[in-house]
Amino acid sequence: MKDSDKPPSPTPSSMSSSMCGFLNHPSGEHRNESADEEDMGPSRMWHGPDMRMMSVVAATVVAAVLVAVPVSDASAERYWNKKVKCEETDPDGRVIPTRHGKGDLGWNHFSGKHNIRKCRIVDAALAGKVDKKNGGRLEYHGVALNHGKRVDIVVIVQYARRTADGEYDAGKGKRIGVITAYCKGVNKCPNWINE
Repeated sequence: MKDSDKPPSPTPSSMSSSMCGFLNHPSGEHRNESADEEDMGPSRMWHGPDMRMMSVVAATVVAAVLVAVPVSDASAERYWNKKVKCEETDPDGRVIPTRHGKGDLGWNHFSGKHNIRKCRIVDAALAGKVDKKNGGRLEYHGVALNHGKRVDIVVIVQYARRTADGEYDAGKGKRIGVITAYCKGVNKCPNWINE
């Protein structure tokens, strides 16, 4: 680059007030015009009163943003699909929904993980008496039969508005319903139960 193409170096007398009191040093270093001329190296930046004020303002803005942003509550309810896939009434008159749910509970949980893909399997167990009860948690047992094949079915129900851990809420006046269903003794039910 020719000398005539280079922009002129600013001097203290040519500085405008909009530059916040800083000079561009030929080495690329930014220096405050009130700083002494001792060379502190190109990586050092000198701060004047204007820069200290900007730092205070920036810190205040960051603090205000951190206070204004809501922090997620670990106990807040999680999203899940509350739409009812099937429903059964037990002998005690409890209307028990099987909701679509999500990966943690409901139809979307057990239809994949435990291979129960027919409402009639869940409904058959729910049509019997409660086998175990612990507060809002109900457990129903049933049996699936197909041409001499047999497997025991377990259906777990949360007959309350919220799950025991409080993460899921069915809404005012509603029940969570079926949490899971599975074949006893195996991780996945055999395919023949869905025939």
